[in-house]
Amino acid sequence: MEQQTQVKTAPRKTDAVNVVWRSHAANIMRNVCPSVKDKEVCLGRLKLNDSSHKRLQGYVVFYALVARKDLSLKKRIGLWWKERKSKKSDEYIIMVKAFKNERNKPRKAFILPLSSLIEEKEYRPNDTFRAVTNTEWRYAVRGQDCEILTETFYQYEKRK
Repeated sequence: MEQQTQVKTAPRKTDAVNVVWRSHAANIMRNVCPSVKDKEVCLGRLKLNDSSHKRLQGYVVFYALVARKDLSLKKRIGLWWKERKSKKSDEYIIMVKAFKNERNKPRKAFILPLSSLIEEKEYRPNDTFRAVTNTEWRYAVRGQDCEILTETFYQYEKRK
């Protein structure tokens, strides 16, 4: 008899956990860009030249590249007001931090012009990376979604 493995699904409450799933990050991004699909969301570290967002430098974030026309009307107006004296961009990066901060503030999406991106390091599903006091993490596939979990827990889960 063939044993069926149950696919683990993301918890319903988005900010209840320390680490979000890809679908959670996509839901947060949809507040500013309704057209973002789960599959378009990537995980990685971004190096930015924008000094106003130093707090995002080097953090592991979920991000997606979007066009100005895809942003919500409220966000487009806000960006127009912000960029009225500088060159307007047509492409943007939407980011959501993957790990919760110490203050436990709700996560929000950050928007930056694509021109502020210097370098990107993307983590693909099933890649491992180090973050949060040098812990090794795994970006594991869960059905149609992806989850970030510690490498030791992932290995333990595989043995079960």
